[in-house]
Amino acid sequence: MIQQFHDDEGGQVIIDYVLTLAVIISIVTAMSVGFRKSLFAIWQVFSREISAACPGCPPDPSVRLR
Repeated sequence: MIQQFHDDEGGQVIIDYVLTLAVIISIVTAMSVGFRKSLFAIWQVFSREISAACPGCPPDPSVRLR
């Protein structure tokens, strides 16, 4: 039984797939944590512009995200 499992390479393909998927998920997670501050700054600019009374008006200083 062990010899049959050793000769069958289908299990290795699944392990390689799972490990590749884990590496990709780890990279995406690290990137999202690393870019969190820059994404927050961009979102803050957008939200202040949207919350203004008119397109040319200055944003309300009381609008805060945090």
